[in-house]
This record gives sequence, C-alpha cells and structure tokens, in this order.
Amino acid sequence: MKIKSEIVSQYFGRLIKELSEKFGQKTVILIDEYDKPITDHLDDPETAEKLREFLKSVFVRMKGNDAHIRFVLLTGVSKFSKVSLFSGMNQITDISMNEKYASLLGYTQEELELYFPEYIEILAQKKELQKGTSSRNKTLV
Repeated sequence: MKIKSEIVSQYFGRLIKELSEKFGQKTVILIDEYDKPITDHLDDPETAEKLREFLKSVFVRMKGNDAHIRFVLLTGVSKFSKVSLFSGMNQITDISMNEKYASLLGYTQEELELYFPEYIEILAQKKELQKGTSSRNKTLV
C-alpha cells in the first residue's frame, strides 16, 4: 500500500499542533536515525531521492508548526544538513562534535580511553603504517 508523502506530513503537522493544544505545552520531537531510509537506498538513487523529498516535506511541516514545537532532536550518521534536505527548517544546530553534549549523545574522550584502549592502539598502529613508518619510527619498505 502506497501512502502519499504529503498526506503523512500533513498528519504529522496536525499531530504536533493537537498534542501541543491538548497538553498546553510545546511538543518535543525526537527522531532517531532520520537518515536511515536514505542511507539504506544509496544504491538506488531514484528511491533515495523520493525518500529525501519525503523527509524534506516532513521537515517543512515541522517549520510550519514552529509555534507548537519546543525543540527537535535528530540523530543520524550522515551530514545531510549540508544539502537541501533541511532547507525547509531554520535554526539547525549540529551538536555532534560539541563537548557539552558528548556524554548525552556519544562518548567522551575519557570513556573512549577507558573502554576501547585496545582498539585505539590498533588504530594508532594502522595510522603509523599508513604514514609509511612503524611505531619505532623506522621507514617501511
């Protein structure tokens, strides 16, 4: 069954407004892995583009309901913020590399060193090999 993306985004916009009005508070929107539908179809550009347009229509609908939204938190692995996917939204702040949010959304430097020391060492060794030197600073042939 195919559902038109415009209908879905309209209902989403309506849901935002009605939740805000019913509870007398602005709505908080959490979307985990917002980019997964697109990244799952990168080998099919036509489908990926349709999914991108769908997501864009949802984000445009969110902007239209800004008065009813406290904040939106999106998680994903892609930097789609650099393309027109978010052109319908304003005031986007990328907090992925912000130290203030590291313990909330990822790993702190201390946690990386505590839980992954062996992997850090492996990566350091690989990096040295890529430079053409060993960990003893001898040039490899």
